Amino acid sequence: MGLGVSPAHAQVATVTPKLSPVETMLSLRAGTFEVWQDTTRLGTEFYSAYLTARRDTAAVTSLIVYDLHSGRAMLHYEKRTLRLASGLDNRLFLYQAQEDIGQQERAVAVTSYDTTATIYHESDAKGAGTVIEIPHGRIYVLDASTYEQVEWLARDFVESGLQTRSFHALIPPRDTVIDIQLTRGPKEKVQGGGGKTIAAQRVDIHDDMTKINVWMDDQGNLVRLEAPAQKVRVIRLPAGDAEAQALARAARPANPSGASAKR
Repeated sequence: MGLGVSPAHAQVATVTPKLSPVETMLSLRAGTFEVWQDTTRLGTEFYSAYLTARRDTAAVTSLIVYDLHSGRAMLHYEKRTLRLASGLDNRLFLYQAQEDIGQQERAVAVTSYDTTATIYHESDAKGAGTVIEIPHGRIYVLDASTYEQVEWLARDFVESGLQTRSFHALIPPRDTVIDIQLTRGPKEKVQGGGGKTIAAQRVDIHDDMTKINVWMDDQGNLVRLEAPAQKVRVIRLPAGDAEAQALARAARPANPSGASAKR
């Protein structure tokens, strides 16, 4: 994970989104994931998702914070992401991510149109952009260590009612779009945050490189993820102050009941 650009020199081509302030938007959901690799706790990811008042655009942000072992020292890692997508069919409008590893930075920005996407990368005080072809319509972003994106994908699949389905996913580090295959498994009892056991829908997800298993609760929340080959597991923690604050910042919940919206 070696990088070579200081925060003062990161100049990735950034597209400033024209978006209403959160105070005028509708709260979709928020959550915190705890990430482990084998017996080592890596850190957490907190995300919040909102809908514009017209419900035509979804805005999702996440903050990932890890403390990683680097020899005998600890390496602090942070990643911030922003994703804008259609509130109707999840067509990607914009994705941005900025990583800080030991006070060194790299960044990526993605803008998309009907059949093309431009992906900008910044590292080592240099930036470059690549234009790729993308399928028309619904497309997901899957970026390393960002599990809210996996939750979004799995939720849409579970709500489809299908037993198996293929989706398109844009992988920013690889400048490519791949096919993701999802298969519905049985409902199983799994251990979630706080050691609580719950019944959840299992979904198996695989692409050309990786296979993972996720478990979704009845509210469309990812409660557990396992990537056996990487010895990674992700657990959704019980909602706390951060989730309450994310809801309080919005104009109102997207779901009139106040519970997490299905989207």
